[in-house]
Amino acid sequence: MVTEQPPVLSPVETDLEDDFPILELILRNYLADEDIMRIRKAYFFAYDAHKNQKRISGEPYIAHPICVAETLAEYQLDAETIMAGILHDVLEDTDLTYDLLAREFGEHVATMVRGVTKFSKISSAYRKEEEVENLRRMLVATASDLHVIMIKLADRLHNMRTLHFLSRDKQIRIAQNTLDIYAPLAHRLGLGHIKWELEDLCLMYILPHVYETVKKKVFLKRHEREKYIKEACQELQNALAAKNIQCTVEGRVKHFFSIYMKMQREHKSFEDLYDLVALRVLCETIGECYAILGEVHTMWRQVEGRFKDYISTPKPNNYRSIHTTVLGPKGRMVEIQIRTHDMHYIAEYGIAAHWRYKAEGSKRRIGRDAKWLEPFSQELPDTHDPEEFMQSIRHDLFSDEVFVYSPKGELIRLPKDSTPIDFAYKIHTELGHRCGGAKVNGRMVSLNYSLKTGDSVEILSNPNSHPSPAWLDIVKTASARNKIRRQLLESRRDELLKIGQSHLTREIQKAGFNPLEFYNSQEAQQIVESLKQKSLEDLFVNIGFGRISGKQIIARILQQKQKNADTSKSDEREKTDDEDQAVTMRSVVRLGDIDEIMYRRARCCSPLPGDDIIGFVTRGRGVTIHKSICPNIKHVYQDDPGRIMHLFWEEDQRELVSVTIEIRARDRRNLLSDLSQMISSTGTNIIFCKSATVNAVATFRFTLQINNSVHLNTVMQQLLGIEGVKNVRRVKGNQIPA
Repeated sequence: MVTEQPPVLSPVETDLEDDFPILELILRNYLADEDIMRIRKAYFFAYDAHKNQKRISGEPYIAHPICVAETLAEYQLDAETIMAGILHDVLEDTDLTYDLLAREFGEHVATMVRGVTKFSKISSAYRKEEEVENLRRMLVATASDLHVIMIKLADRLHNMRTLHFLSRDKQIRIAQNTLDIYAPLAHRLGLGHIKWELEDLCLMYILPHVYETVKKKVFLKRHEREKYIKEACQELQNALAAKNIQCTVEGRVKHFFSIYMKMQREHKSFEDLYDLVALRVLCETIGECYAILGEVHTMWRQVEGRFKDYISTPKPNNYRSIHTTVLGPKGRMVEIQIRTHDMHYIAEYGIAAHWRYKAEGSKRRIGRDAKWLEPFSQELPDTHDPEEFMQSIRHDLFSDEVFVYSPKGELIRLPKDSTPIDFAYKIHTELGHRCGGAKVNGRMVSLNYSLKTGDSVEILSNPNSHPSPAWLDIVKTASARNKIRRQLLESRRDELLKIGQSHLTREIQKAGFNPLEFYNSQEAQQIVESLKQKSLEDLFVNIGFGRISGKQIIARILQQKQKNADTSKSDEREKTDDEDQAVTMRSVVRLGDIDEIMYRRARCCSPLPGDDIIGFVTRGRGVTIHKSICPNIKHVYQDDPGRIMHLFWEEDQRELVSVTIEIRARDRRNLLSDLSQMISSTGTNIIFCKSATVNAVATFRFTLQINNSVHLNTVMQQLLGIEGVKNVRRVKGNQIPA
């Protein structure tokens, strides 16, 4: 029997040691020697696994996992998490397996590495939908082990720090994904420094001109600002010392992204912002926090509406602090944060502080373990629609929250703008189903009322009440929406099945396929399985309910046909005739409501918007668009009619297409000028012109940017009216003539 062998740990070479010393220095601050030896073993293992790989920057790949591990070590995470950080790419980028990792480093390390392994690359046709599915899996994984998210955050942080090596398109895409998902996740875990750096880096790549402007203006008056901070800190320190309150006062300038968001939120320019300075007061006890607050409000006038007490009502990530904004020295607005040293450690290190205290068996209480992890184990939105999923995730996991009370005085935490229906389902599913009305602070309110912190909520239960489809537009939480959907599905299954089947049948017919043949085909079963449906009937029900759209099914039918199509001589012929650039469905044609599918125009007939068209399903290269009268497509009707699709142009199609026309005319002075001016007068752009004259007959070839067939016919008719022009015709193919 052949068994898998681990990489050979050869004698340490000079370059092997180059990456480890900095990490080791950080580790020696809090780990024992035996733990560091285990981490060193993981380093040798990863070094050998990645030895022939390089980053896009050109540096050895091992530099990346070491930087990830350094970030984790700065948060003083345990040895196994550091090891998983070093090994986090070996399952994806090498031939090594989970079983080998488990044998060498234990099940926990191997499980973390598997959890953090990047998801497979996905096709452009399904990129948005698949990214949502990847996010769903990632959040499910975090419910059982948040160390996985810590490693992924450290991984993304280093990738963002080295993003300048990638193309501009990739920079924007990765930065936007980071801003949407990773920065809010860091915030949710209380990892302030990671959140701030990610946000600033995202701003730098998404809006570089804004980033540079804010940066320049912040640094322009930094000496004046530093002097102001020093004076304000000293004034407050002296006042507190006079009251015998021992504390530390420090100041800072807000981060660039925070400043930019404040400009957007308040519709102000940088020069109009006056509260860019924040002071932080650290003391020993909660009692001192409130004593300091009283002294601050005695010294400086409080700004109304800018006070928050997160000590009495901590944030979900266990952040505790008092925030107040005052008119400080010289009448300038200053935000002041007041907290204990323990609170500050938790504010800086978040979930990592929780793990450290737990590992030390510390008596310091940082909050109820299960409650602060609760948002990650809540039910995820049960939908296949990418936009709806993302909206629910952002609202449930990343939005601000409100704290309301039940009639028994129990404090209930909900996302901001939640409704009484969300509250009812939070208490109990059956209470949600039977919600007939609600009272807030003793007054009747509508079911779409937005709850506010401090509200006392009472649900009026009615045994005759039941969920309504309209509730789906009212509730804000994914959990409530899922429960409502399930109840509606159960009570209306037969009706929704008929609606869904009828809708999909129409979509399939519009796409040019036979519905009955599809429902009985292997492709249908493959699509049912790919959408995680138990049966075709379940698929119909979910289409009828709107959880799955007809466009998703048509898109997957097309993908399956591309996968299953056999190589044929007609396909080979298409390969030579069809080399025009690929374009997406969204900008060219419509087939029901499909978008994001790859299409190509056939160069043999060069169809334009407005022409009658037909689609030919190629093998692996999308669909080729032909004119319906194209002679090259006629044989396919007889040889392989299943690969023909009936298409039509988008009504508001605006894409410009390169079209070449040939003009034959009697040669004369100013002829070229007259032709060019006439073409320009129709609003048409000329991108190429070529001419030749034989026996007093001039021949011109113009390559123009054309909207559609009507546009082209208008240009050609106008040209026929010019003196001496005998003939105008369209040249086969869209290519620029040599």
